[in-house]
Amino acid sequence: MLPAIFEIMKTSHLLISLLLYSTITFGQNSKFALGIEGGPSMVNLYGNELLKSCYQPTVGFTTGIFAQINLKNHLSLRTNISYERKGSEYNSEVYFEPQTSPEGNIVRLIGHLKFNYLTMPILIQLSIGKKVNYFANVGPYWGYLFSVVSVWEESKSFSGGKETHTNSFKRFDLGISSGLGVSVPIKEHLLIVIELRNNIGLFDVRKPSAYVTLITKTISTNLLVGLSYKLSKGN
Repeated sequence: MLPAIFEIMKTSHLLISLLLYSTITFGQNSKFALGIEGGPSMVNLYGNELLKSCYQPTVGFTTGIFAQINLKNHLSLRTNISYERKGSEYNSEVYFEPQTSPEGNIVRLIGHLKFNYLTMPILIQLSIGKKVNYFANVGPYWGYLFSVVSVWEESKSFSGGKETHTNSFKRFDLGISSGLGVSVPIKEHLLIVIELRNNIGLFDVRKPSAYVTLITKTISTNLLVGLSYKLSKGN
């Protein structure tokens, strides 16, 4: 895992260096912004009929830092590095012996499948407005998987439990991010940024297996609230 993390850090450092260099080459009117953001997410899995019938959306979260170059004609280039919780809630019916289960022979158990990712999108952003800016963005994202854990809720017949499934899933994910948002200045260089962003995974994240052939993809919708600090050339 450590070599992969080092590669992510090297890639992120290179990207941010390129963004900083671009602020100089685009001239006096170009502005560079750095910020932090985070918020709750509605997450789920899709890709096969079992996921449709037994899995349902659940609450996740995301938090991270971002960098943005404001180019000309209301066009921007934006990226961020975030820790993101994806996954789904699922139900399973389990048979218990009558004498051991106060809920009956068939007990419906509720579990939460939690995917922990480091994600990084590259977004093209178009905005309108002068002081208050409304914007839309779109672009690819990729994610590195740290772990996959399933957590079962406690019931009258079951004490709950936790299992790790990281080895059953691929380390990398790739998809499309798109969002709508608004940025509101609160000081000369400081802005509040609010965005609703959707991330759709394009590829199967489950490793090939002789026992499980179900396609599994990730999807999440993030409510992002952040602070952005704008830097202009010469600051």
